Amino acid sequence: MDYNKFTIELIKSSFTQYAATGTINEDALADGISQLNRAIDKALISNEDTTALESLKSDLQYIRYELL
Repeated sequence: MDYNKFTIELIKSSFTQYAATGTINEDALADGISQLNRAIDKALISNEDTTALESLKSDLQYIRYELL
């Protein structure tokens, strides 16, 4: 899965919905964060670098908890 594209699309849809309705889709953001958590766990098990995934997760958390 291309997590960069996934995160960008989720951010775009969140801002679009926020601009249109003044609310965000909390469930979609929570699901995105969960998917990234699973990808991070999988990468850790495989002894792969998680820096990019953790950065994407941080971006979604920032939008969900602080920005909107």
